Amino acid sequence: MISLVKNELVKIFHKKGLYILGIIVLGLLLLNIVISLNYEEKLLNGLDDLYYQVLEDGLDNYDMDDTEELSWYIRDKAEIDTYSFLKEYDYLSPEYYFIDNTGKEVIENLLNAQYMSKDEEEIKIAQDEYDKFVNKLNNFDWQEDLKEEKEELEKTKDVINNQLKDASEGEDTSNIEQELVNINYQLEGINYRLNDGIAPSYNANSTLVDTYVSSALQYDGMKKDEDLYSDRGELINKRKAEESYYTSKYKLDNKIYNEGYETTQAQVISMFSSVDIFILIALFIIIGGIVSEEFNKGTIKQLLVRPHSRTKVLTSKIVAGVIALIIFSLVYFIANLISFWIVNGEVGSLLQTVVVYDFNLSKVVEYSTFTYCLLNGLSILPIFAIIFMFVIFMGVITLNTTGAIVSGFGLYTASSIINGILPKKIVAFLPISCWDFRSYLFGGISSNQYASLGISVIISILTIFILSILAYGFFKRIDVKNQ
Repeated sequence: MISLVKNELVKIFHKKGLYILGIIVLGLLLLNIVISLNYEEKLLNGLDDLYYQVLEDGLDNYDMDDTEELSWYIRDKAEIDTYSFLKEYDYLSPEYYFIDNTGKEVIENLLNAQYMSKDEEEIKIAQDEYDKFVNKLNNFDWQEDLKEEKEELEKTKDVINNQLKDASEGEDTSNIEQELVNINYQLEGINYRLNDGIAPSYNANSTLVDTYVSSALQYDGMKKDEDLYSDRGELINKRKAEESYYTSKYKLDNKIYNEGYETTQAQVISMFSSVDIFILIALFIIIGGIVSEEFNKGTIKQLLVRPHSRTKVLTSKIVAGVIALIIFSLVYFIANLISFWIVNGEVGSLLQTVVVYDFNLSKVVEYSTFTYCLLNGLSILPIFAIIFMFVIFMGVITLNTTGAIVSGFGLYTASSIINGILPKKIVAFLPISCWDFRSYLFGGISSNQYASLGISVIISILTIFILSILAYGFFKRIDVKNQ
């Protein structure tokens, strides 16, 4: 058996297609490195400049006497004037965030007063607001800004508490109680920022605070008992809000922050959390002709003349195919990891824990990057296993490399199409709908109320078993004399 596997591996690694795929992958990675390090920022800035230049050139084409076109003029000019402020600051800076979220509205209000209403009093008020905005930007202190916002929220909170005290018995106070809840979460978000030095911006840590506040508000208003949810979509939304709330709070409380927005850890996790097209192509190249090429070239006779049973011959091909695919995947992963390291300038993020909410345990759990990636990789492994055996089976019954590859690719693409066409009761028991376990990780549930992890596991195992039995059965019956 070992000698058969070695021979099959030699044949596999003599396939030109595998090396062509490797060259393509390497070329794309090198191109990504070059663009990311030398041209990405210049390219993005250049595209922004071009876009706003086109907007500015088009301002002269508007009819200022037409109310609708005048509103379009104001909209475009507000965007241009806002961009003139934005381009002076880094995208991840608090100044950029302040301009993007405050400046455009102030600028548009001034333009509306100047061009639409033309009322002197409105223009004066709008101009004062604009001058305050510019002065605030020139002397920007996000901490003082947040302290002022906190003070205003606390005043409003005191007013609401007094209203609740003065409310008569039986009076509906649900609206102001909800407003109080909203204020408390906003104050909590501000305290996280002030205590940990997290400025409002578009970076990962600031986004984490925003995520916590928004998910907390969303989750607070949801029913907690899952038995009360008859609609699966609503239940999924409830779980997403719950997961987002608990994980973001856990990270903030334990100061688990990201060093950068795009980290090597995030990119590695992304690789293991999806079906990579290049690994799928490698599977087709390795497995597509592993049986048919033997018959087309006539070399199958040499294998069967020797004292090897057909079962051993096919088994050696399957084992060699698995080994070759693992080797390709490892090389592919290492190449990607090196490119992430070069582009991001770090690999230290891989040592940071991954925070997830486990619905089985009803608590937040930390995993190492390796463990988390391993779990995600295992959750999509049935997809590759079923496609692998299906391509083997098609190769045996058709003895045609192209047919085996096309049928395997068709099986993969058919999964998303069938899920949107057939009734959910049927879809829940189809192998191509059961082969993805990602939604079940950490106590998760499928969007299909009729599906479950147990059913998916059983159907996937049965599918692989049946395909194997059929492949071996047909392989034993092939008439070699006519080949």
